[in-house]
Parts: sequence; C-alpha cells; structure tokens
Amino acid sequence: MTSQKTSFFRESVFIEYPSSEKSRSAVLFLHGFPADTGKNEDIARRLSESAKVSSFVFHYPGLGQSNGKFLFTNSLTESAGFLEYLLGEREFSSVSVVGHSWGGLNALNLLNSFPQGIDKLILLAPFCVLPSRSEVESQVNEFIDYQIREGRNHSDAHTLVSDFENARHSNSPLEIAKTLSNTNTAITIIQGLKDTVSAPIGARTLHQTLGSRCTLIEINDDHWFKDRDRLFTIVDKILNDRSTSSFTFS
Repeated sequence: MTSQKTSFFRESVFIEYPSSEKSRSAVLFLHGFPADTGKNEDIARRLSESAKVSSFVFHYPGLGQSNGKFLFTNSLTESAGFLEYLLGEREFSSVSVVGHSWGGLNALNLLNSFPQGIDKLILLAPFCVLPSRSEVESQVNEFIDYQIREGRNHSDAHTLVSDFENARHSNSPLEIAKTLSNTNTAITIIQGLKDTVSAPIGARTLHQTLGSRCTLIEINDDHWFKDRDRLFTIVDKILNDRSTSSFTFS
C-alpha cells in the first residue's frame, strides 16, 4: 500500500501519495466548497499505485486540515502557487489536475494561467453556472455555523459573499472556457446525471464551449460520485491514455 505524507505549503496542508516508481508525473486534486476535503483521497491513493504517478490532495487555506481563514479568491491563488511548486521546486515534468465542483472552476483557471503546465485536465461535476448571490449567502451562513461548531477561524459572512462576487466577475467558467477553445491540453468532464448541485446542462454547455479537445462523460451518479470504483476506473483510464468509450454517452 502506498505511504501517505502530510506536509505544509504556506498555510495549506497537502496530502501526498508518492509514486512507487519515483515517477516525474503528478496528479493534483482540488476539492470543492465547503466539501469533504478527504473525499478524493481514495482516488489519489489508488492512482499512485495503478498509474505510477505521485498524487497530491491540496487543502485550501481555512478548509480541511489547513490553517487560516477561507476565501474563494485565495483558494484560486494558493492553488496556482502550489502548482508552481510542483512544477518548480518539486521538478515534476508533467502534472495533471483533477478538480471537483468549485475545484473544477479552480482547475479551469489554472489551465488558463498555465497553458503549457498541465498535461491532462479532469473536471468532476464542475461549477459551470455559478450560484446566485442568495444561494451563496445561504451556503456561507451554513459554512460559518460549521466553522464555529468546530472552533475554527473564519471570515465574516459579508467578507465571504463579497469575495465570492469578486471571484464571479473575474472567473466565469464559460468565459474562461472561451479562451481555452484552442488548448493543446486534453480536457475531460465527468458529470453525474443525477447531479442536483451542478446540473448536467451546464456541463454540456461547457463541453461545447471548450471545443474539440474536450470529452464529456455522463454517468448515472450524483454530485458526489458515490460509485467510487467506477469513478476511479474512468480517471485511471484517462490518465493512462486508455479508451473511455464505454462510459461516454455525450
């Protein structure tokens, strides 16, 4: 079984599953908001064994095991800094990115900022249409209540909602996608047909906007991909350049 390392990058914790073969390829996992930050650690661990890559699960500042106060814009900039760390200080020659929900928007933003730095991009039920301000306010209030119960530092509701609106204006998923229509990076969207958080119609629109380098895979699952074995099989095939035609409905 692959060993697990927990380390810090600035305020953020990252979980590393090193490759058993000392590969110079890595996979970076970006979680959603507020999200179970350990949600994709199972996939990361299995990939380090099957795909012979080092896997990294990055916890945004203020979420999961990371210190600090969470801000949406900060999660974007810190993720970019961590990708730079993997490509620079850690000297990985190839990094693929897997982003779930808010992490999917984050991953799109990384490809926009590092057009030559990402090998493959996998978006799991990505935010394609950002929620309304009232929906954000409701989620933020629930998040703050949870942080208070856990005894954790947190930004106030007004700051978080305003920060999300700043992120909305500068990081529209479809506007980013328009700039990536000629990308050389292979992009795959994996979308659950039972998803009530990020609706399938949004993933289809994003797929069309991203153009010919994007593949859309729709499966009979929800936003959280409860069938973990099936999700792992698809992600593993994508990273190993094997056919996913049996899963591709669109």
